[in-house]
Amino acid sequence: MNDDGRLAVIFTQGRTWALEELPPRSIALDGAVRGPAYDNVERRYSFDHHEGVIRHATRATCEQVCEALLVGFDPSGYRVYLNDLDGDTALSLWLLLHPERLRGRGGARVRALVDRVGRVDALGPGRGRPHPIHVLLSPPPGARQTRDDIDRALALIDRWWTTGKLPRAPRATPVDAFWVDRGGTLRHGCVDRMVGLYRVADVGVLHGPAAFGTRAYTIAKRSEFIDYDITAFLAAMNALEAGWGGGSTVGGAPRHADGRRSSLALDVVAAQFRAGVG
Repeated sequence: MNDDGRLAVIFTQGRTWALEELPPRSIALDGAVRGPAYDNVERRYSFDHHEGVIRHATRATCEQVCEALLVGFDPSGYRVYLNDLDGDTALSLWLLLHPERLRGRGGARVRALVDRVGRVDALGPGRGRPHPIHVLLSPPPGARQTRDDIDRALALIDRWWTTGKLPRAPRATPVDAFWVDRGGTLRHGCVDRMVGLYRVADVGVLHGPAAFGTRAYTIAKRSEFIDYDITAFLAAMNALEAGWGGGSTVGGAPRHADGRRSSLALDVVAAQFRAGVG
């Protein structure tokens, strides 16, 4: 159990659970179970906005958790399962730990934070500027995460709650990417994450080194209204290497508990991406 005695937090980076294998009174956040799911008999719930959904019409995990708490969901005594930690997941966990802050005095401030983090997490940077919390809690591609990262993330949100202040976000480190230009040529370059990618293309792949010589790949498109089938790309990648996953606007390489990502060479992934461009 964590310090407040209410929730047990289970974190294994990269692992995916089936809802049926979780014990009663379990909550899976943001892809720990693939797709949203509700089991009111065993009290098992998955708050997810990645797989089996239309991203444009699906709220981010923190928004789903927020609404559940506002309509009376009581998370006391639950186990919470995480397999990755970013701003959306960290804020979702923080809400489950502190529902009184959402429902009580100051709740409007919390709901405004949830709205800003959730909209950008669900729809991408085209929806607006990320909140500083979102920036500070976005790990670089391929980063290995530990339980200490959860504590640091929760402490950062607590600092915002208590003081309204946050440390200055570091300048974004450019990451490698590839995309197809308007002339149909595959281009490679460095971009400022998704914000920078969308300055040059509507869809592309960010990539960078990960543990044990593997590589992290993230495919992203600006919105559902871009004519590129990411789910078909992910299915094709799964035929080459099991574990690729995601939703209709963002997805990526396998995530393993030891920090490994994809063993596929850059040219293999780029060729498969290029094949999906009309």
